[in-house]
Amino acid sequence: MYLKLLLSVCFVGGPLQIYAHSICHPQPNENRPNYIVGYGSLINLVSKNKTYPDTGVNIPVNVTGFRRTWTARGYSNFSLSTTYLGVEELPDSYINGVIFSVPNAGAIQKYDERERYYCRVKVPYEHIKILRGKISDNGAFPTDDELKGSDFWIYVTIKRFSEYPNEQYPIVQSYVDIFIGGCLQMERKYGLEDYADDCVTHTTGWEYPWVNDRLHPRRPFAYQSEAGGIDRVLGKYLPDHKTRTYIERIYYLRSSGSLFNIVPSLIATSGLVSACIIGNI
Repeated sequence: MYLKLLLSVCFVGGPLQIYAHSICHPQPNENRPNYIVGYGSLINLVSKNKTYPDTGVNIPVNVTGFRRTWTARGYSNFSLSTTYLGVEELPDSYINGVIFSVPNAGAIQKYDERERYYCRVKVPYEHIKILRGKISDNGAFPTDDELKGSDFWIYVTIKRFSEYPNEQYPIVQSYVDIFIGGCLQMERKYGLEDYADDCVTHTTGWEYPWVNDRLHPRRPFAYQSEAGGIDRVLGKYLPDHKTRTYIERIYYLRSSGSLFNIVPSLIATSGLVSACIIGNI
């Protein structure tokens, strides 16, 4: 019985991956420069480089024709799940984000694998506007002629995974930190006015369940150096975010005279282990 359960859990991702690579991720034209549009965690340089380190610089842009929302439900076999940022096509809307060049089809495939709840969709060049701030890019940005001959790709949430957050699939602060932290990086690097603010105001769905999963919620700067700036930006437009978010508490059980940590994502097939998560504390 337990073996059947484990097998069914382990292979949940199989059909999804086949579907994604056959339908949602078209073969790129390697005879043209290819750029990926980042609008969430990909704005953050550290997060972006974890997937493929040899990509181009992050170039700040506005992209018309899309709306950024908290609607990309992430399913996990062995951990608690969450809702990530996604975009949906909307003609009269725009988002801020970044574009970065990818050197080959292999690099694009790595990002396709990362963004497995999304379809990679082509964006017309006319919908891309580079943002130039008070600090020069020192020639790092491509020229308009170079961009005109390029292909641009954005990851749009697959409809079957497009749901707003709930208590089982909440927004999580650690992901918000990656997103807004990346926005602050871009704002400082290029002297952009209100770039981080636009990351908040041009995102919908903030009103849904939101878990503060920072390692030290009362001393977040110990592990998240951008915590102060992130909270200031959020506080300008979401003044109740600190009181509305809640902390998950993990109980410890005693076994054989010693304490051990019960990770809430643990699936204990023996049925002897349980964990309790309390919200609104």
